[in-house]
Amino acid sequence: MEEDEINTLIAEHFTVWSDRNPLTRRAAMEKLYSDDVLVIAHYRFNGLPNIDAYIDDLLAKRPEYRFAQRTPVESHHNIARVNWQFGPPDDPARVTGQDIFTFEAGKIQSLLVFLDTKKNQ
Repeated sequence: MEEDEINTLIAEHFTVWSDRNPLTRRAAMEKLYSDDVLVIAHYRFNGLPNIDAYIDDLLAKRPEYRFAQRTPVESHHNIARVNWQFGPPDDPARVTGQDIFTFEAGKIQSLLVFLDTKKNQ
């Protein structure tokens, strides 16, 4: 995939993970992620319904928080990484971390999530 395509997918990824409307979020997810997308962090989820349910729960517990990209995307060979932040307007970097993506057929195939443990303790 081209760098611009990867950058666009990652920008849309952060929009999806901050979208509190389940209908628009699910429609965007279907365009963005493969059907069997895999997310691994302190948990492991496979497939759009499971990931959507996790996002819904996460955002319900933190109603003012939003995800945002902190660094430019670095990518090669359909793999990319980017640092992110998650927090309320008065502390937007309350939680920080890094995502590593793999891409296949123009969609996100997998996502590995790392939290910045020193900051988030």
